[in-house]
Formats: sequence, C-alpha cells, structure tokens
Amino acid sequence: MLWLSQLKQYRRENPLAVRLLAYILLFSSLITLLSTALQLYLNYSNELSVIDDRIQQMEATSLGNLANDVWLINGAQIQTQLDDLYQLPDMHYLQLDTQFDERFSAGDPPPPNIPLIQRSYPLEHITPEGERYALGTLQININLQRVHRHLKEQILVILAAQGVKTFLVSIFILSLFWTLVTQHLGALSRYAGTLTLDHLDQPLQLNRRHQHADELSQVVNAINGMRLSLMDDIDKRKQAERALAELQDSPTDQTRVKDVVDSLRAAQDDERIQAVVLRLGALQGGGLSKLQEVGAAIDEIRAAGKTVIAMGDGYTQAQYYLASRADEIYMHDFGFVLIEGFGHYKAYLRSALEKLEIDVNVFRVGEYKSFVEPYLRDDMSEEDKTASRRWLAALWGAYQADVVGARGLQPGALDTYANSTVELVEATEGDTAQAALNAGLVDELLGHQE
Repeated sequence: MLWLSQLKQYRRENPLAVRLLAYILLFSSLITLLSTALQLYLNYSNELSVIDDRIQQMEATSLGNLANDVWLINGAQIQTQLDDLYQLPDMHYLQLDTQFDERFSAGDPPPPNIPLIQRSYPLEHITPEGERYALGTLQININLQRVHRHLKEQILVILAAQGVKTFLVSIFILSLFWTLVTQHLGALSRYAGTLTLDHLDQPLQLNRRHQHADELSQVVNAINGMRLSLMDDIDKRKQAERALAELQDSPTDQTRVKDVVDSLRAAQDDERIQAVVLRLGALQGGGLSKLQEVGAAIDEIRAAGKTVIAMGDGYTQAQYYLASRADEIYMHDFGFVLIEGFGHYKAYLRSALEKLEIDVNVFRVGEYKSFVEPYLRDDMSEEDKTASRRWLAALWGAYQADVVGARGLQPGALDTYANSTVELVEATEGDTAQAALNAGLVDELLGHQE
C-alpha cells in the first residue's frame, strides 16, 4: 500500500523524529493511564460519598419513624415506609425483622456476586422513663452496579479523549521539532556531504525566518569558523610551498599584471560587487612599475565608490605598496610590516679568479661602466656607488610618494620607519604589529577568527 511505503520511507529518512514520536507517545500514554486512574478513583469516591450522604439522611429521618411504627405494631405503615425507602437511587433491597417474628421487605433479594453496600440497623424504643426495648433489625442493600457501569463508560470516554489529545500533541511536537531542528540537521548533513577543499568559499547558511542565538547558530558559527580556519591554513600552506619552491629553484605559479588589472576593472564595472578584499600573502616581489599599474587599478575601484580592504598576516615592501591603496588595512596581531627601502648588491670575484688562476679579458670605455666591475674588483667603485644611489633614490622616492599619498602619512614617515625599525620595535617591547600600528601603517590588528 502507498501509505505504508511512504511511512517506511519517512522512518528511514527521519529516524530521530520517529524515535522522538515513539518516546512522546509512550510517555504520554503512561501519563494518560495514571491520570485516568486518578480521575476514576476520584469519581468513584464521589459516587460513594453521595450514596453515604443518602444513607445518613435516611438514618436521621426514617429509622425513628420505623421504630415507632414497629412499637405500635402498625404493619401497613411499616410497609409503606419501606416502599418509600426503596425508591431511593441505587436501593436494591430492604428487610425488617421484628422481635415478634414478623418480616417486612421491599425489593428483591440480591443475587450473589453483585457489588453491594450492606448496612444493618437495630431498632429500639425508648420510654419516657428511659427504658430501652429492642424491636428488630433493619437491613438495607444498596446496588453499586450503576456506579460501576458509569465508571466503565467514563473509562472509554476518558481514554478516547486522552488518546486523541495525546496524538494531536505528539503530532504538534513532531512538527515543531521538524521545523526547529530536523530540517536544519538535514541541511547540515547535506552541507557537510558536499564540503570539499575546492568549495570552502561557500558559507553554511540555514533557511531560518528569524536568526536566534541558539544551539543551531552556535553549530553554524563553529562550522563556518572551521571553514575559515581551513582556508587560512590552506593559504599558509600555499605560501610555504611557494617559499620552498623558491628555495629549491623550482618554478612557481605566476600571474600576469594584465590579468590582475583586467580582473580589477571587471570588478569595478560589476554592480554585484560592493567591495574588494586584497589578500596579498602570496605576492612574491614585483617591480615598482608593475605595482604602480596594479595600484592605479585599485584607485579606480575606490573612485567608483567601492570599498577596498587589505588583509594579511604581514606585509613585505611590495605587498604593502598595494595594501596602502586600500580604504582599510588589517593585519594579524603577530604580524609585521617589513619596509627596507631599495638596495643593490653584487658579488665581486677578482680575488677568487686570481686564486683559481682564471684570466678575464675586459674591454671598457668610460668611467660609469660598472657591468664588468665584478671581474675586476673586490668592492663597488665610487662611480658605481654614485650611479646606483641615483636610480635607487629615484625608486625609493617614487615608492614613498605613492604610499604616503595613499595613506595620508606625514612626509618622511616611511624613512623614519625604515631607518628606525629596531627602535620602534623596542619601544613596543618586541611587538612588531603594534609598532606598525603606531606608525599609522595599518588600521587595526585582528586575529584569524576576527
């Protein structure tokens, strides 16, 4: 049957909900039985109390009259009173035996094995002088079958009502549990099943009308936090792989400047993109002219009204050039900004060539021809120093002008930072990140989770 197969399928897909429903039904049924038993006991006690009140009323109003009629030997009046008492609810049989061997009765003698309340009352006559004369005994039998039948009817009604209520409450709780928990557990399961290292950029989101700070939100935040940590660890691993490849003289992945500029300009024109995040940890070097070209594309994005944010564990000189173009720069609180300026280094081989008895034939014309100096000298000539200072100063001046202008720093701020790095770090007790923050190079220090 279709409904049976659907039920089996639901049980396979939602075992937790089925177990919850079973526990609810079991507990509710137990509570129903206990409450029904208590209610029946109270109803039975109430019925017996009503019967007891009738008996007490009969004792107060009828026993004296019966005793008086027996004393007067008024048989007709005795029978009339017994017939009147017989009309009381649940009265089954009355029997009066006198001391004169007379018997009066009303009703039929009760058959065996029926529930009864039996009472026996001795009748006596008291003279004005206080003498007592035994007159006989009155026996009454009250039938409890009506009470028991009523209780049985109540059992069926109460159990039916409680059963319907239990079923409706269980269905409501199951629906509520599915709405609040089960469907979201399914979403968590599906997300975890599709989560791979290639799709870590997709955050976990639950389809909830109202976002509450509850256990589910804690699970979602924990999973998304784990996802961000994995992304950060993967990024660090890639950086380490690039560094290792560089040490091993292995080729590393390179990105063309044109591709970066084209991507930034595409983001500038894309209305869906409201902000650009610069993660510069993988940037290895880069000439100033290339950095300036990328920096100009970043400036165009900011001019289009879009926010640019730079994030990184730390920044080298080339990385910081691009980061300085961002609206905000965030750095890890254990990070650093490494700015050294520009330098020029050569290996001089004259002494080594002489020891190796290697002859080098060099032809040179002019004073500022330093290309062959490594083969002729053990140090840099004054002419080469003069020429190198000029073009290095030009590079450093262009770098400073761009960074100071982008960050709004005081003129000479980069010179001060580059030349006094040791003193600045000592002033912060070895905290390189705080030194960079104090110098105005970054806007805020954050941990990975933040």
